[in-house]
Amino acid sequence: MIALTALVSAFCGALMASAPIFADAAEGDPPCSHAWDGGRTSKSPDCTTSGEKVFTCIHCGLTQKETIPATGHNYETTILKEATCTETGRIKNYCLNCKTSFEEVIPATAHNYNKSEIQGDAECCHDWKYECQDCGAIYYESTETEERTTHDLSNATSTISQAPTCTASGIRTGTCALCGEEGSMEIPALDHDWVVVDQTFDEASNTTTVQYRCSRCNSTKSEQVKAESDGGGIGVSVDLSEILNRVAEYYQESIYGPYQSLLLMLFGIFAAIWGIPVGISYIIARKQDDKEKAKKMLVNFVVGIVVSFCLLVAAPFLVNVFMQVILSLM
Repeated sequence: MIALTALVSAFCGALMASAPIFADAAEGDPPCSHAWDGGRTSKSPDCTTSGEKVFTCIHCGLTQKETIPATGHNYETTILKEATCTETGRIKNYCLNCKTSFEEVIPATAHNYNKSEIQGDAECCHDWKYECQDCGAIYYESTETEERTTHDLSNATSTISQAPTCTASGIRTGTCALCGEEGSMEIPALDHDWVVVDQTFDEASNTTTVQYRCSRCNSTKSEQVKAESDGGGIGVSVDLSEILNRVAEYYQESIYGPYQSLLLMLFGIFAAIWGIPVGISYIIARKQDDKEKAKKMLVNFVVGIVVSFCLLVAAPFLVNVFMQVILSLM
């Protein structure tokens, strides 16, 4: 028991001797040349509040504090609505650190007008035209340097005070869509809308009298058309060479030319597809030693290939040659 107590006392004494002693330097002792550790953060900073970091001397245990500045917001900006010439827009600012957000107003951009002069045009009621390069808005300005005679009365408020006819012009009155003044403009005459109502052929003079009536004003007119004759017969002369020439050109440009490669491809596809079942039947017949059936399969394959070649390749080619001969003779 006495030995155990002595052992514990010796262990505790050794432990106390090895532990550092943080005590104030005795009077007359040299001051501590502090060596600070890496420090520890006792309070982390955020977007708006500063933090704190504590450093400890590794010799004497003295501590000192250091302020960590606030980090400030890290905003991500999103445009909610684009600003226009006449309307404001909106943007949203969202902090990626503290998750707070707020919105800002984007001022309207105002019009970006391009001014152009309407020079010497007495048919327009304004001298200057202003057009916004951003939104296309237009307004006009009159310098009143000369009297304008014609207004834009194409709006819904104008009325036809005098309707036009087939031979006489009309008048439209109302408020000008450009300058806001009252004015009038001429409506052009409609012209006759002639419709054939009767035809009479005179064999003695070889002419046809055609009667017309206007669908608007019921006016009538007639004209005589002399018929062409060939060998005493009455009829229309037909240029056969011109017709053949047009047919040949159409065939070469619109049929054979564009579809020549397609026809060759179709022939190849047909030959491949046709050859599969015939080939299978031929192989089966050979294995069954049915020479007659095998011979028939070969004949069918050759006939199918020849017919498809004639229809898809030879016939269009021969027609094209014929058309080229026609064109060379025209």
